[in-house]
Amino acid sequence: MTNEISASISKVTSDFDDKISSLKSTFEEKIKEMEKKMEETEKVDKGVEPILTDIKDDETKYKLEPRSIFEGSLGVALGFLLPPIFVSADSTIDQMTHDFYVMFISVGAFTTLLLVIIILFFKDKPPTPPSHAALQQESETIDFMNSLKDLCKNKSFVFLLVAYGINVGVFYAISTLLNQIVLLYYPGASADAGRIGLVIVVAGMLGSVCCGIILDRYHKFKETTLVVYGFSLVGMVIFTFTISKGIYVVYIISGLLGFFMTGLLPVGFELAAELTYPAPEGTSAGLLNCACNLFGIAFTNIYSIILNHVGDQWANISTSIALVLGTILIACTRSDLRRQAAHSEKNDEFSNERQRLLINQSEDINYTEEI
Repeated sequence: MTNEISASISKVTSDFDDKISSLKSTFEEKIKEMEKKMEETEKVDKGVEPILTDIKDDETKYKLEPRSIFEGSLGVALGFLLPPIFVSADSTIDQMTHDFYVMFISVGAFTTLLLVIIILFFKDKPPTPPSHAALQQESETIDFMNSLKDLCKNKSFVFLLVAYGINVGVFYAISTLLNQIVLLYYPGASADAGRIGLVIVVAGMLGSVCCGIILDRYHKFKETTLVVYGFSLVGMVIFTFTISKGIYVVYIISGLLGFFMTGLLPVGFELAAELTYPAPEGTSAGLLNCACNLFGIAFTNIYSIILNHVGDQWANISTSIALVLGTILIACTRSDLRRQAAHSEKNDEFSNERQRLLINQSEDINYTEEI
């Protein structure tokens, strides 16, 4: 009897030990599985963090883009402001020659210094891709000629290219021939012409920043471009019919014109990047700059011919008609925000993956607590 009791106790003890060992083994396996999934979650978190940074960078970029336009416009403003300081219109030919020489040597020395700084300190690209779009473009090999052909087949981009060129061409023509236009109505007001040019550029700097902030807040690329372009047209029409109403009226209207015409620059670049994704942004930006130069040369020469042979009013009416055409082209542009769609899709993928891992981790924790 005693032996039977001892055997039963031994069997129960053995079964209990087996159960404990089994539970311990199961618990350890679950702990290891949880640790593994926590590591995966941490990896996703680390992956999500740069994604969120990318989103922030994309939002910030709309602020950086107008800032670069702002700084470029600052250089143009100095171009209006400094030459009259270096070179006096009342000087003799010899004195003016000397003053021009000093001015050009100074500009050449300063730009050479900037070139050296760029070569020594500027990096080719950021250490990490600033966005999903940039990351995808780095991972893909894009043939330049094929990319160029694709852009030429993109009707919306072609419309934007022509409209953008028209706007900048008109701006270049007015800025270049501003002195002649002002002197037609206000003889001896060459100093005012220089200051009006400065007002145009400074107002344009503010316009770039304001349009960039609006774009950053609402991300309405086509709508913002269309509204700014429409106000450029309105400003040009008002400039055409009020230039003879007084020099201070010219100051005000010129500021309005510069605000919207220059304000279009960063918005146009961003809309081009959206319409042409996944093509490199450098390609679309390069084509826009090329269009600016071509239209700038053409409009300046055409405006000059009309100004000298027909009169300033018809020259201004011609540019207004060109801006009407540009407004129509922008209205015909599709709001195909490819880059924004790519960012949203990628961010949704990471969010869903992170949510899945977090749910699995929570289930494992609940299971462990039950054990």
